Amino acid sequence: MQAGILSRHLRAAPEPGIAMSTEKDYTPTDYSELSPDTLLNAIDSCGLQTDGRLLALNSYENRVYQAGIESEAPVIAKFYRPGRWTDAAILEEHAFALELANQELPVIAPIVIDGITLQRYQGYRFAMYPRQGGYWPELDTRQARQWIGRVIARMHALGAASRFRHRPELDIDSHGHQSRRFLLEQGFIPAHLDAAYRSLSEDLLSQITSIFAEAGNICRIRIHADCHPGNILWTEQGPHFVDLDDCRTGPAIQDIWMLISGERHEMQVQLADIVEGYQQFHDLDLRELRLIEPLRTLRIMHYAAWLARRIGLVNTMVFTHIPSSLLLVAVAYVPSFGLAAALFLVRECLVEMDVPTRQSYVMAVVAPGERTVASGVTNLVRLGAWAVGPIAAGWLMEHLSLAAPLILGAAIKIVYDVLLFLAFRRLRPPEEMPAG
Repeated sequence: MQAGILSRHLRAAPEPGIAMSTEKDYTPTDYSELSPDTLLNAIDSCGLQTDGRLLALNSYENRVYQAGIESEAPVIAKFYRPGRWTDAAILEEHAFALELANQELPVIAPIVIDGITLQRYQGYRFAMYPRQGGYWPELDTRQARQWIGRVIARMHALGAASRFRHRPELDIDSHGHQSRRFLLEQGFIPAHLDAAYRSLSEDLLSQITSIFAEAGNICRIRIHADCHPGNILWTEQGPHFVDLDDCRTGPAIQDIWMLISGERHEMQVQLADIVEGYQQFHDLDLRELRLIEPLRTLRIMHYAAWLARRIGLVNTMVFTHIPSSLLLVAVAYVPSFGLAAALFLVRECLVEMDVPTRQSYVMAVVAPGERTVASGVTNLVRLGAWAVGPIAAGWLMEHLSLAAPLILGAAIKIVYDVLLFLAFRRLRPPEEMPAG
């Protein structure tokens, strides 16, 4: 690598029309093939020379790594989750970050290399960022809270100057209604909680809709949208904002409410300080303060569905079955009846969790005309095993030991779960397929 190439990339002003690299026969690749060698080769393909050092960093959605560069400061490489965003949406995220950084706002923007921010390598899309030091923001003083309020206000002033074309909007339908519908239709809510969840979520969405309506025509601008302390690095120079992966159109208060915490009176003081600093640089419609609890509720509903999609129906079946099987083995060895009974009850709570998810999965992956037959076959096999099970268990207890049916049954179940996972882990129902 030519000496100082990374430094020149960081100093260079980004071009107005940032672009992405091209790769022949590009097809998205899942993370299972993202080995350390692939990571380093991907970064090398951009004209940088890695030195072999690689450190995985925390990230829920994407895969993020710090990579050492020969004779240069390390870089941060973010490999985007396949299918989550379109190329246009990612480029719009990059353009927004660069726009903010060009106005000397402390936002960590992607490195532009030969006019390109979105790189490609062997089916992966990734971007590179300069490493930014810092620590979790304490926000325990009035000065710090006003400081962060001023920076967010400047970000919002620029965010209000234009509109997103390819990024989604934070609204009640996407975060509330769609999340509720997914959890219910895909069988993630246990049967004994189904009625309560339906009633509570319906009431919450009704109240949220009313509060938004009462707040009136709230201005929606380009925002960070995931502005919690984990996405802020604090130094002596103040806050530095990272990870605009979830940036979207929404109310300004979305970037404020996640920064307050504690008891009610503590949050009131924190909010007042942040708003005071904010209003020094940008107006805040105080009607938006009424949206804090509705936005908090929508975030909870949204992430409940997000977790369900990430876990998936097959994983739910497998990773509740295996612990339940291990508990069954433990029952055979515990020294007291009380402990055995407790473990068995916990096991029973887990073992039936796959019933609605299994039914939902079967209905989703087979053709509509075959659903009745598929459901009948799976239930027949299940009930047939239940009928034969007591006979086999009695024979094993009589001829081997009382623990034998527990151990053998758990072993068979674990083998079944492993085979199920290997056979169907890549066969996802339409509802779990990534958008875009």
